Amino acid sequence: MSLVMPASGYLAPKIGNLEWWPIVGSIVALPGSIMMVQVAANTDPKITHVSEILIGAGMGCYIQLPYTMIGSYIHKSEKKDGMSFIIISQIGGITFSISTSSAIFTTLAMQWLKESLPEFPISDIENVISGTSGKLLADLPTEEIPKFLNIHVKAMIPAQVKALIVGYCADMKKRLDNCPFYPFWPDSELQLFY
Repeated sequence: MSLVMPASGYLAPKIGNLEWWPIVGSIVALPGSIMMVQVAANTDPKITHVSEILIGAGMGCYIQLPYTMIGSYIHKSEKKDGMSFIIISQIGGITFSISTSSAIFTTLAMQWLKESLPEFPISDIENVISGTSGKLLADLPTEEIPKFLNIHVKAMIPAQVKALIVGYCADMKKRLDNCPFYPFWPDSELQLFY
């Protein structure tokens, strides 16, 4: 994302066709998201790195797009307020996404680890999940470590699935809003971008 984001911010106004940047970015990120959903405890780290690169490159294609487009849609005197709105929106969206994903992961990991390792205190399980202590891992028998890692990785998958579903729903909403066959769309405001 760090390489693609500045490049897209520079190239988007020069190339134009701004409505296609999110589509191309989503197409690049989708295989990475699908690969991330299929990660297991024994997955080759190369696969994980490739999926992260694809997701980052895809997001980098359009994360700077609002800053590129804002000059065309608002008056110069309102540009500062528009930039503030974009920054707050992006930070708010990232915060909401991370907090919901963390809540999903933490809840599932706690529940599944408590069921799987009833002999360990809940405080030790909480400390391992939060990353504040590895005491539980040191106390686990060697044959239990793969089971622990599988539960840990399995708890991350619903958060990844949530990201795929939210992205798909947002994309479908955009497509429906711009579809001439969508029954509730006023004809006077119809704009086709796709």
